[in-house]
Amino acid sequence: MQETSITNTGNDLLADMAVNLERASPGKRFLNYIIDVVIFYVCSFLAGAVIGIATGGATLSQFELYFVALALFFLLYFIEEAFMKGKTIGKLLTGTRAVNEDGSPITVKTAALRTIIRFVPFEPFSTFGYLPWHDSWARTIVIDERRSTLPQ
Repeated sequence: MQETSITNTGNDLLADMAVNLERASPGKRFLNYIIDVVIFYVCSFLAGAVIGIATGGATLSQFELYFVALALFFLLYFIEEAFMKGKTIGKLLTGTRAVNEDGSPITVKTAALRTIIRFVPFEPFSTFGYLPWHDSWARTIVIDERRSTLPQ
């Protein structure tokens, strides 16, 4: 596991408090992915049922189905990370969180950027490197909350 330490150099009482960001292990990140994929499939099934009922059982074209799947994927990741402060259901269950490289919480803009980058072709293969593209390009890291000390 890689560890990144940042020290607060402000002139306040907590100036000597160290910020310690310990990256989540590859195993936890993979478990996050598996949980989030299961959540996506459950939501896809429910969305399909709603669409089926709303359209009276009419079938959608391949393009329409692809668009619905992409929109659902974007909404799930974006809404979870933006409004749960860097967490998805998978991250919530494993005690991990996406934060900016300095340990500050991600913004709505950063959550959107991380989600859009996931659509880049071959992005899933970037997980075999040091950092997935949705982390390195958005300047974020996924940390193990239990082992990290975040800025106040």
